Amino acid sequence: MAKKLVLNTSFHVDKSVEAEFLRWLADEFVARLKEAACEFKVEAVSKLLMTVEEGLASYAVRVAAPGMSLDDAVARWETYLSGERLGSMRQHLGNRMLFFTTPMEDIDL
Repeated sequence: MAKKLVLNTSFHVDKSVEAEFLRWLADEFVARLKEAACEFKVEAVSKLLMTVEEGLASYAVRVAAPGMSLDDAVARWETYLSGERLGSMRQHLGNRMLFFTTPMEDIDL
């Protein structure tokens, strides 16, 4: 059975800008990922229920990377994140938004 590669990007945002971040996440980031031409497929957007640090809200976006190798998927995702999609919000929020990506593979048990 083919292995399924997924990328999980976690965002940690200051609660003072959480509403603004969520509008951007829905209206810009996730909306563009759902466009037909996008090579990544949104599987889930989740709110983390644990507190990473007091005053932060945490969210995760999980995307599938169909037909890509791990190296190719990570390189393309990093390019995707470094462009307009995330760049303007990173610049706007500065250190009030942190994020990281974890590549994963779904397994059958």
